[in-house]
Amino acid sequence: MKTKTFDCVEMQRKIRDSFWTESNGDINKLNQIIDYELSKSDLYKKIKDRKEKQMVPA
Repeated sequence: MKTKTFDCVEMQRKIRDSFWTESNGDINKLNQIIDYELSKSDLYKKIKDRKEKQMVPA
């Protein structure tokens, strides 16, 4: 029987490497790519909204 495994560290490494390659080693471009990818993330949006609601003075 063949068992499939998922390696979270390997997945994160591949994502970081792909972002770095796409940015051609330019830190500013890398930040733009990361910001863009975060803006597409529903989870990030929910966390950001929750954080903003906590910071609103009562």
